[in-house]
Amino acid sequence: YDESWHRVADRSIRLRPGVQIVAQRFRGKRWYVICDAMGNRFFRIRPQAYRFICELDRCANVDQAWQRSLEAAPENAPGQSEVVQLLSQLHQHGLLRSDLEGDAAELFKAQEKKHNKEVKQQWASLFFIRIPLFNPDPFLKATLPFVSPLISIWGLLLWVVVVGFGVKTVSENWQQFSAESGALLGVANLPWLFATMAVLKGLHEFGHGYFCRKFGGEVPLMGIMLLLLNPLPYVDASSSWAFREKTKRMLVGLAGVLVEVFLAAIAATIWANTGDGTLHRIAYNAIVIASVGTLLFNLNPLLRYDGYHILTDLVEMPNLHTRSSKTVVYLMERYIFGIQTSQNPTDSKLQAWLLTLYYFAAFTYRTLLLIGILFFVSKQWLILGMLLALVFLVVWFIVPVFKSLKYLLFESRLELYRGRVVAITGGLCLAITAILAFLPLPSYFRADGI
Repeated sequence: YDESWHRVADRSIRLRPGVQIVAQRFRGKRWYVICDAMGNRFFRIRPQAYRFICELDRCANVDQAWQRSLEAAPENAPGQSEVVQLLSQLHQHGLLRSDLEGDAAELFKAQEKKHNKEVKQQWASLFFIRIPLFNPDPFLKATLPFVSPLISIWGLLLWVVVVGFGVKTVSENWQQFSAESGALLGVANLPWLFATMAVLKGLHEFGHGYFCRKFGGEVPLMGIMLLLLNPLPYVDASSSWAFREKTKRMLVGLAGVLVEVFLAAIAATIWANTGDGTLHRIAYNAIVIASVGTLLFNLNPLLRYDGYHILTDLVEMPNLHTRSSKTVVYLMERYIFGIQTSQNPTDSKLQAWLLTLYYFAAFTYRTLLLIGILFFVSKQWLILGMLLALVFLVVWFIVPVFKSLKYLLFESRLELYRGRVVAITGGLCLAITAILAFLPLPSYFRADGI
């Protein structure tokens, strides 16, 4: 039962017209995706919530729908608190209509709230700003008949042949390929490097868009993302999240990588058959960006790019990053802070350990990748490396510290245990500081003798 139940019990509530629900299966269990075509948003819900939403259409008010859910499935029906939370979330996103308020007004409020939230997130992520530009869907739809033959088994065979020949070409000229890496961040090559990256990433995003369109999804938005002030294109292919078959969802996520690797293989052939010059340099840039960059970033599941979304569908575990974070918080609250009432977000101990392993693996990889980028850039551009170090210090240290303080001081779950939690946290911080300050560790440096 819930103390705020009286606020919703007598209200007649339905899903807004135009909102669809699609069934999917994850790890042998049925889930449902609420698809808001107008806002291009998607929300996963469990079967219990889906059955309750169906009852809303058959009953006069919320209380009757809840009573019928209890009669149909007493052990699995959602409690009043879960119903209130579900209706609150759907209401905040403008997905409900009721007998008390106008649908248009609620929809406008939800869209305005979404816009304000996106603006705040943009300013909070100052170095990862997204600038929407236009709707590419009409263009994709008109040109899909020309591209569609490549999205087939024949296209796959062509991809295998071209990529295999490209790998053979680079391996036969490996010494020359390695020797040219020193000039990659040279002043003369930087403009060509950024131009090549912009073109490749644009074709990468069109790959996502065409695959999504091929399988029946819509691509309503394309824009520019300023990644560390470097302009890169992006598309919104999130409609693929509602595809029933996970294979199609994975192919949409993999499409950009397939396009880049294919172009890298073509660039390898051009590079091997041209002498020193502009075309030779552009081809070399394309090989490095579309192969090394793709493996380190896009295809790596430890970063929240294409590889991450492919992995979530492969292991059938939605919201992998969020669930791993919640699992680590649960383990910390349960076994370090001793909060017995903390809720376990996993279904088994094995899943909890796997999510915890993923969380720390992702954290370690991001840290090592960050350090590697800083050293690599600093060798070529010391001032730029120092500026990046300041940026990453704010993003990866100062911001997490403030979020941790907010959690310790204001999290409602810690209300009855706050004193103990603060004391344990302070003790751990003092212990780590003491180890770093007083534990003798070997310290040395190397210098060239002249």
